[in-house]
Amino acid sequence: MKKTFLPFNQAINLVPSTKCFTKADWHDASVRKELPDGLPAAPDVIYRGSGWISWNHWFEMVKKKTATYAEAKAYARKLYSEGKVSNFHDWKRLYMRSVLPAAMPSHPHSAYKNHGWAGYPDFFGRTDLRKRNFLPFQDARKVVQNLGISGKKGWVKLCQDAKRPENIPSNPDVVYGGEWKGWKDFIGKSRV
Repeated sequence: MKKTFLPFNQAINLVPSTKCFTKADWHDASVRKELPDGLPAAPDVIYRGSGWISWNHWFEMVKKKTATYAEAKAYARKLYSEGKVSNFHDWKRLYMRSVLPAAMPSHPHSAYKNHGWAGYPDFFGRTDLRKRNFLPFQDARKVVQNLGISGKKGWVKLCQDAKRPENIPSNPDVVYGGEWKGWKDFIGKSRV
């Protein structure tokens, strides 16, 4: 007996009721036979040519609510503990592949800038980065301003030439996330 599926516009309106946020969630719900009647296990196949755009679009109604910082950080730390993500580039790759829940932002540092953001090491719970003996932000900024470098390009070159002070991270914008105000502030306004 051939299954009958709801028309695309009706089906997509039922997506939020499934509590699925990713393609993987959708697959798991399908395997467990938890999808409502009329929803296909492979909507990308069934609705191709009749409304299907992408998995991100499929979860768009769920995505309208962005996760709170605490929710996103808890999820990021879970992914980190599972070895699936350890930096922004990993996060962005998962986002682009529609693996992250739809409520997760593509750029957490922007989404949570004024909502508790304290940098990617904190976001992922990367204690390995916190164990390093980096100078506090204010002290690191003073040291860098006394180096006489010009702009972010000068900082990158200093790091590439292995002339960066060991007690200052190569990615101060990430490590000092909560205190970071930009390269001009870090290097010195007159040098940028």
